[in-house]
Amino acid sequence: MVRGQGCFGKGNAAMSQAETLLNAFKAGEQLTVAEALTRYGIYALSQRCGELMREGYPVKSEMVKVPSGKRVARYSWDWQQVNDAVDPAEYWPGPDNWRDDD
Repeated sequence: MVRGQGCFGKGNAAMSQAETLLNAFKAGEQLTVAEALTRYGIYALSQRCGELMREGYPVKSEMVKVPSGKRVARYSWDWQQVNDAVDPAEYWPGPDNWRDDD
């Protein structure tokens, strides 16, 4: 199996959402479910982030308190994981860096 086919597979409805999130995280954005829905129309933020994590992207989550007093998950890029990487290509998968797992 070629790395990177999962959430970025051709014709997959989640593809554009995963790519949108990837670009937002790389730009330094941190998103809660409400923010992802408002900014990008993404309803299933945790599922899209899970797909990115399974693809090898360094997405992290942390619990934060919102103004209403509730605690919610906020997702972002794990820059520490990127900075600690021996091989940066491991954390920047793309067509040029996909590997054959078989």
